[in-house]
Amino acid sequence: MNWDAISATAEVLGALAVIVTLIYLAVQLRQQNTVTKAQIEQQRADSVIQLVGVLSATENRALYTQVVMDSSLTSADLSEEENVHLRIIVSPIRANFENTYRQFQSGYISKEFYDEVSKQLYLIHGPLILRFNMPLTTGFRAELVRIIENGVSK
Repeated sequence: MNWDAISATAEVLGALAVIVTLIYLAVQLRQQNTVTKAQIEQQRADSVIQLVGVLSATENRALYTQVVMDSSLTSADLSEEENVHLRIIVSPIRANFENTYRQFQSGYISKEFYDEVSKQLYLIHGPLILRFNMPLTTGFRAELVRIIENGVSK
């Protein structure tokens, strides 16, 4: 065998090694994406469980129920202490909703989950978030207003 043939064989083997490595990395990346999405789903579930715990606490439930059920109530109708307490209750909900929206935009939450679960929750709790002027990013505020005005649509 001459050196040219050996060199050509080595180049072909090198190219094959690069292709095999790229395929392996693509498989690993896909698996990591699956794991990341599963972790995000678990964190979302844990976050919701914590929120339910906060809303279920006796001292929180009465105030929250009052302002959700009576859509005419504004911060002017509540005492300063009730306003502070309500903001403490609503802040984690707002953060959870905005985070869900961002994760959906980034592709980490499925359209099915966003349409069938998140939007339903936005319709229930979103008006309160807007009525009490909770801090929101411009994009999420527009999304929340759109969903509330149009209802849930897929």
